Amino acid sequence: MRFSRSFLAATRLRVRPAAALLLGVCAASASLLADDKPASGWLGVLFGSTQVSERDLRSDKTAAGVPIQGVIEDSPAARAGLRARDRIVAVDTVRVSSPQELAAAVAGMEPGRWVSLTVERRDNQLHLDARLTERPSEEDMKRVRVLEGWIGVEAIDLPEGLQRHFGAPEGAGVMIANVVPAGPADAAGLELGDVVFEVDGVRIASEKELRIAIVMGGVGNTLELTLMRNGSEIIVEATIVTAPQTPQEEPKP
Repeated sequence: MRFSRSFLAATRLRVRPAAALLLGVCAASASLLADDKPASGWLGVLFGSTQVSERDLRSDKTAAGVPIQGVIEDSPAARAGLRARDRIVAVDTVRVSSPQELAAAVAGMEPGRWVSLTVERRDNQLHLDARLTERPSEEDMKRVRVLEGWIGVEAIDLPEGLQRHFGAPEGAGVMIANVVPAGPADAAGLELGDVVFEVDGVRIASEKELRIAIVMGGVGNTLELTLMRNGSEIIVEATIVTAPQTPQEEPKP
């Protein structure tokens, strides 16, 4: 599986459990194929822990379903409109409560079959239809890409003294150093020099944490950014879009 360099740098520790599980499901499917059994269905999602809002963290203990950490580009999940941070509650009305149950339910279906997914997205319950495909080959799996969120902003870390100087809570706050013109952050009203200290209610202490929150925020979702500007606390909402493609580096001779 191939992720962009920036994505790996931001999410190495967080993605590993999801990637390992996805590869485990693929290995299980490969053994079925080796026994001449029917090909298994594939949805194209990653499971695992992700940075979520304090509201989500409180509800995680009792919420049903399986949280989605990432969605593969051009997969059945992506075409169905599934997003990172969604929670799949049921597949064809059969409730699922663990990644293993969800993987087994999907793998037991034939490619080409339509399935109805019951999904919780924050406070809403949705029903999305996905048409499963055959699991990509092991070689193709090395080239799949995860949908990465982007709002068109760059930030820099601040020492604790400057965090306090700008009025951010203790141990939190990064300064916006660049806003891409006409990007989602620009449209939301984010400005150079803003000090962002919360994203969806979660304290942000470093540029890396902000990057992770955006990349893993779920394309199509909105992020609520709480910031200090000229001594005033401001909240803006930015819609996450797909990260622009960056040219691949040419291999060195």
